[in-house]
Amino acid sequence: MISMRLNTFAIWILHFVFCIAAAGDALAAERKPDPPRRINIVLIMADDLGYECLGSYGGTSYRTPNLDALAASGMRFTNCFSTPKCSPSRVTIMSGRYTLRTTTTWGQLPKNEITFGHVLRDAGYATALAGKWQMVLLKKDPGHVRHFGFQESAVWAWHEGARYYKPMLYHNDTVMANTKDKYGPDLYCDFLIDFIETNKDKPFLAYYPMALTHWPKKDEPPGPNGKHLKFKGMVEEMDRQVGKLTAALDRLGLREDTVILFTGDNGTPTNVTSIMNGKKIKGGKAKLTDAGTRVPLLASWPGTIKAGSVNNDLVDFTDFMPTLAELAGTTVPKDRVMDGQSFVAALRGNNPKPRQWVYTWWSGKEWLRDKYWKLYADGRLYHMKADAAEKKPIKKGAGDADAKVARAKLAGLMADLKKSAAHEKGR
Repeated sequence: MISMRLNTFAIWILHFVFCIAAAGDALAAERKPDPPRRINIVLIMADDLGYECLGSYGGTSYRTPNLDALAASGMRFTNCFSTPKCSPSRVTIMSGRYTLRTTTTWGQLPKNEITFGHVLRDAGYATALAGKWQMVLLKKDPGHVRHFGFQESAVWAWHEGARYYKPMLYHNDTVMANTKDKYGPDLYCDFLIDFIETNKDKPFLAYYPMALTHWPKKDEPPGPNGKHLKFKGMVEEMDRQVGKLTAALDRLGLREDTVILFTGDNGTPTNVTSIMNGKKIKGGKAKLTDAGTRVPLLASWPGTIKAGSVNNDLVDFTDFMPTLAELAGTTVPKDRVMDGQSFVAALRGNNPKPRQWVYTWWSGKEWLRDKYWKLYADGRLYHMKADAAEKKPIKKGAGDADAKVARAKLAGLMADLKKSAAHEKGR
């Protein structure tokens, strides 16, 4: 009798446990899994820094340990191209569109352009910009940076005051207080670190168009006690600031959730000669040669980008807009032509359809090129593997069969691009 009661009790207990387990399974089925963390993005753009300045590219004139560490932890691109001057590069990288479509006026980002600041802000990202904003005099339009999608900013505007020692900066829409005896690059970097700490639990975009390594104006103090007046000192200070930012991401445990992209806006000044791979490289800022338009591009994303990898695909400054949009899980604007092509697949180690050509324009001159051939609008053609210094132009009608095929292809692409831009402006 007692045995029967025990058996009945055991059956009741098993039934109770089964019901509890079933209820738990039902609740688990109803509970949605937490969504994966969205990728944070830090985009750093140095001012007047050619690829020959970095140790990871074979440069030996300057110490760049923090940038070399970024390259070692991620991917180094060998064929990234900008425009040869700072303002058009800034317009191009933010809009994803060639200056043929946006502006041919120095230093202006048209108010109707959409930037990656808009795109990521509208996708739910916290957005901030700190550094050089060479688009407009902010005293005439203090809300200019915010208008283009950046919710927080600390910027040097455009020759309104010093950018380095005792700088004249704007914090959001007003002049920043308490900058006496402060060093501008420290203020820019510390501002972004504070922004990242504040937004560490949500996706963020931190855009850092640096003031370094551009020389200060003649009447502008470079830093305390003449600090960083020489180009070498400014390059190494630029590297130190990058190290501060990456160290903050490490400290906050955000590195695997953050893509860091580093580039330069154009080539090194022409009065600077650097050593790369044992050869003297003269800076080419404002020139349309490789020395003026070929810039470094490093990408670090631990756990996703293969450490120490090298990518030889062509990358154009218009490509950053769609790349940032794809990283953020959103899309670029559909109401205008986008010239850029995302290189996210390359970051992940497989890009089945890399860009086939790049284009740039500056001061009425322009070229379009692929990996091997480069055609200027005035008809000069160069084989870039055989004549990277552009010493032997192949004139129209000259050259072998390969040169003639390349000329026809590139001329057709340039004509199509200019026709498209003219049509868009004429609408």
